[in-house]
Amino acid sequence: MTGFKARENEKCLQDFFAAYSGSKDVVASVQIGLNPALKTQSKIAPPNTAGMFWVSLGRDDRFGVTGTTMNWSIPVSNATVTVDGKNIVENGRLVQ
Repeated sequence: MTGFKARENEKCLQDFFAAYSGSKDVVASVQIGLNPALKTQSKIAPPNTAGMFWVSLGRDDRFGVTGTTMNWSIPVSNATVTVDGKNIVENGRLVQ
């Protein structure tokens, strides 16, 4: 991660990151939900709901990112995800 912005409460976000040392700006994992049978009424859907995108920053022992105690999983609803120039998720929906 090279930077971040918040529409609201950016100081709170800066304070959160400042409380940790080490590799807190490293993407530990990303997850794209693939299960079309899951439905939600919330903006924060379960991680495996089709089209839901999650990014985790900081510590993740599974992938060897261990330079900090911070681990923050962030749900991104209505995301557009592009891989190798091709959208695989558009506005929170899997591209067919």
